[in-house]
Amino acid sequence: EGFESNNYSRVCVESTEHLTKNEFIENYESLSIPLLIRNSTQDWPALINWNFDTLEKDFSQYEFMCGEDEQTYEPIMITMGNFLNYMKTNLDNNP
Repeated sequence: EGFESNNYSRVCVESTEHLTKNEFIENYESLSIPLLIRNSTQDWPALINWNFDTLEKDFSQYEFMCGEDEQTYEPIMITMGNFLNYMKTNLDNNP
């Protein structure tokens, strides 16, 4: 598909419909060439199975690290339930 350019750099773009694993390895990975891959997740089951309701139902009580304290470098933990609620209600420009 060629190159797409912006003011910062040029990056090659390929669609997974036209790119095999071997082509990726030969043409990009082995040569350390950056590549933007398009259309790689359209059939991915997570797009259907992972949504706010499912995540809240199955993982609401689980904690994960969402950042670290700038002074103590201690991890800042949040439950998935609280994080999902925050995502649904947050209107901050810089949360």
